[in-house]
Amino acid sequence: MKITNSNSATLEDKDVVAISTTDKFPTHTVEISGSATITYTSTNSSSASGSFSASALTAAGFEVSYTGSKEWEYYARKAIEMGLRYSVK
Repeated sequence: MKITNSNSATLEDKDVVAISTTDKFPTHTVEISGSATITYTSTNSSSASGSFSASALTAAGFEVSYTGSKEWEYYARKAIEMGLRYSVK
């Protein structure tokens, strides 16, 4: 797992597992699952280029905690999970 364009975002507590569908390697098919936490820290006005508003992040399922006296000083986090099956034949 990797963030390709951070915009002050990080990916924490990454855990990725790949399992052979035949229970052995080499194999043609794997099932991959992963989990992580996306974090975002805002220290600029919401009008700054590339920034997200706290309300937009809340609407997207992030937990938002205010870290300063300004409305745009906050920390947001969201747990994510993903899974896929990859086959080469």
